[in-house]
Amino acid sequence: MTGLLFALLATLLVGVGARDQVLVGQLAQRQGARPSLLLVAIASGMLAAGLAAWGGAQVAGLMVGNARLFLVALALGLAGLELIIFRPRAAPAEPTHSLGAFAIVIFAIQLTDAARFVVFALAALTRAR
Repeated sequence: MTGLLFALLATLLVGVGARDQVLVGQLAQRQGARPSLLLVAIASGMLAAGLAAWGGAQVAGLMVGNARLFLVALALGLAGLELIIFRPRAAPAEPTHSLGAFAIVIFAIQLTDAARFVVFALAALTRAR
């Protein structure tokens, strides 16, 4: 339960203003209020976080205590660098109205962002032995 709380807090802090959130906002501004756009983004985020937690749990058995702590420190450092270096892209010039295409793009962004890497690292750290 402690790992879940830390993952929630870290993901909230790391994910504020992230590229996926900006993309959803840009598309909502261009296409108008589409609840399906938000539902696809939420479902994609849940799937990406679940895969990150599962991957962290799988890797946890291969790591000793100090390596797990190093992984968490590395994840937090890379998350900070991502927030400093990577800026959200400009709004797409001709966005598609396809939810399938949007789901693929948002899932790829969410699967490779800092928030999911932090979830991965915390899952590896807090996995029961």
